Amino acid sequence: MPNRQPFKGGPRDERAHPLIENYLDIHGINSGVYAPLAMPGAKDRQRGVYDNPVAAINDRRSMYRGAKHFRLSAHVIVGDGPDEGTGILTFALFDKDVGRRHVFQQSGGDPARLAYNPYSKGNLRRRS
Repeated sequence: MPNRQPFKGGPRDERAHPLIENYLDIHGINSGVYAPLAMPGAKDRQRGVYDNPVAAINDRRSMYRGAKHFRLSAHVIVGDGPDEGTGILTFALFDKDVGRRHVFQQSGGDPARLAYNPYSKGNLRRRS
C-alpha cells in the first residue's frame, strides 16, 4: 500500500501523557513555565539532559503528539547541555488559542510576514 501513513495503523504514542498531566497539575495551562522534558530517553531525567540525539528527537515528537491528544500546543526548546555532546530539552504547554494569538501578533495579521504563508503555496520566500 504505497500511500499509507507510516504511523496510522500503529499504537497511539502515550509516553508523554503522565508528564503532561503532572505539568498541568503543578503549573496549569498558559503559565509560560518551562519544565525539563524528563522522558525515559534522557540521561539526567531531573534536568532533561540528553546525550543521544535520536532519543531526544523521539521524546520531543512524543511530547508534541501527547499535547495534541490533550488539544494543547507544546513548545519544546533545545538548549546546550552541561557537557560536550549533550543537550537540554525543556517544554511548556499552551492553549491552542494562545498560540494562534501569538502568531497573529508576530505577523501583524499579514500572512506574507509568516514563516509559512499558506496563501502562497509553491512560492518560496527567503527570510531576510
